[in-house]
Amino acid sequence: MPTDVTLLIATYNWPEALALVLESVLNQSRLPDCICIADDGSGAKTQETIAFYQKKFACPLKHFWHPDDGFQKTIILNQAIQNIDTQYTIQIDGDCILHPNFIEDHLLAAQKNQFIHGSRVFLGKGFTKKLLEDSNLNLKFWFLDAKNVLNGFRSNLLSGLFSKTNQNLKATRGCNFSFWTKDVLLAKGYNQNMKGWGLEDTELSARLIHRGLFKKQLKFSGLVYHLDHPKNEKKGENPNLPILENTLKQKLTQTPFGIKDEA
Repeated sequence: MPTDVTLLIATYNWPEALALVLESVLNQSRLPDCICIADDGSGAKTQETIAFYQKKFACPLKHFWHPDDGFQKTIILNQAIQNIDTQYTIQIDGDCILHPNFIEDHLLAAQKNQFIHGSRVFLGKGFTKKLLEDSNLNLKFWFLDAKNVLNGFRSNLLSGLFSKTNQNLKATRGCNFSFWTKDVLLAKGYNQNMKGWGLEDTELSARLIHRGLFKKQLKFSGLVYHLDHPKNEKKGENPNLPILENTLKQKLTQTPFGIKDEA
């Protein structure tokens, strides 16, 4: 099991959601050793929220930010990742509330030469509105207004039965993703040519698999509850798709458009 862990949170201009996520981190059975927030250009309210929570955590809470210039999540994630000095990293999105055993579950499931993708529950619009308005983490009866309800129940027995290890790219998502930090650094992190929403986590996962790693698909463990928000509209082919297809065709293990080696 990893000896130390960083929680990496990607966020953009939703400080109310980020506050709920950070409250869920405070409630963890196993607290992170460091928190890194990768901020794709949020405004002053997000900075104020982070400053408030920096006083509440005993561990470092680091804020990585760049100016808002469209969707450039891959760039700010790489900036954060190259500054992580723990053995293990767990990556989530800033709109995903964590089950109290989330970090503990990921660490218990971690094995060498593997990375982990977990599942998520989609909370409904009404339940999300109530959480945000009340500014608290009362998740009681969440299942009455949610999709993918089975993904929200924790069971060690069922997790052992249904969590599978493979080398396919199904259900690869950055909102519930963990890895040995050195593995992603060796793959050079995210491909920064992937701008705009989608497939950046799948492309990174493909390079990890090409390096010989296996993906563990975690079920009934490592749970997150995704707050409802308007969906990103997909018009036509995703511009990131050709990059993913090239990675798969060439069986790339690194990207030249990612984290650079130190001089």
